[in-house]
Amino acid sequence: MRTYCCRMMHIKIHFKFFRIMEELENKQGLNEQSSQEEVGTPQEEAGVLAIIASILFPLIGIIIYFVQRKSVKNPGAYLWGALAGFVVGLILRAVAAA
Repeated sequence: MRTYCCRMMHIKIHFKFFRIMEELENKQGLNEQSSQEEVGTPQEEAGVLAIIASILFPLIGIIIYFVQRKSVKNPGAYLWGALAGFVVGLILRAVAAA
């Protein structure tokens, strides 16, 4: 009789464990889906101050691009700002050297 009770207790523990694991997986699945929706559909556009900073300091524009590329609609604006800042810097150096 004792063996039967121990086995039943063991089976109950297994069922409870698997039920808890299923609940955790469901919660993780919901969290992953909601985080994928948030990451998959960026709603913000590139910030004006960040674009100005990328023009003044091109290295900052490149860094901002790689940090914000999945959370912003138009992350290429940071790279274009960095490129413009680099070109303006080259022109100013050429003018100053002449």
